Amino acid sequence: MTCRGGGTAFDFHVDKDYLYLVGSEEGKLHVCSKAYSSTFLDTYEAHHMAVYRVAWNHYHTQIFITCSADWTVKIWDRTTTLKYDGCAASLASSRRFCSLLSAHRR
Repeated sequence: MTCRGGGTAFDFHVDKDYLYLVGSEEGKLHVCSKAYSSTFLDTYEAHHMAVYRVAWNHYHTQIFITCSADWTVKIWDRTTTLKYDGCAASLASSRRFCSLLSAHRR
């Protein structure tokens, strides 16, 4: 487990309290577990700049969203390799983002 930049954002999973996301200064996103503290479960080359915010979807628990200094918002699904890009200055609780997150899978 090598990490050059520090963690800039994190969020615990909605249902699994041992699972959490960590965004880094180098634009990576790590899926981590409290049970495996010496390794990452998954690592995503998420953004070109620092990750400012990460959040699990409360309705579809395999989906999460990231927001970065590179002015992009990305929606991720752990069950596929698909990601959905958008453009925003930050991730916040708003109807637009909540609708986007909840409408992703049906």
